[in-house]
Amino acid sequence: MTTGIPTRFEGCEYRSRLEAKWAAFFSLVGWKFQYEPFDLNGWIPDFVLVGKDQSTLVEVKPFTRFEEFAVDRAKILRALGPESDSEVLLLGCSVFTVLHDPEDVEPCAIPCLGWFLTGEPAGFNRRGQWGFMGIYQCWTDRITGTSGNNFVIPRLEHAVTLWNESGNMVKWFPKSPGKEAT
Repeated sequence: MTTGIPTRFEGCEYRSRLEAKWAAFFSLVGWKFQYEPFDLNGWIPDFVLVGKDQSTLVEVKPFTRFEEFAVDRAKILRALGPESDSEVLLLGCSVFTVLHDPEDVEPCAIPCLGWFLTGEPAGFNRRGQWGFMGIYQCWTDRITGTSGNNFVIPRLEHAVTLWNESGNMVKWFPKSPGKEAT
């Protein structure tokens, strides 16, 4: 198991640079969040994203595919318990793309944030501000609270640019005389 590099961003010490990069991304898109908000039975959510009508727990791992979260999903489900109605978002090592309708004559790749614990991709929404929702089942934006099927998918290039910018915000710089490493 690899160990993350502790990284400071906006006055908070994150356990890994990947967590700090997600915090920078949340800041760039204007989302309210808390880092390691509380302890559950055997699991500490990395973040909670605070939306207008609901909050979403977040787990961050250096993964690129939903299947890699299998062990963590089992641990999270045990920690939440069978009666929990908490929604959990699983975030990997980047934003990713998913084909909106692979059966379509012209399938389009859309940017996604990560996966919900159920395996459904969490797609971006950008109607006035950045948000996210399930792309297959639930079209309720978790940040703004708006619902329906009139979501606006941002261009993939824009999501990737923001992701890259968040990486620039948390880069590691070696110590130099008179300067503290981040």
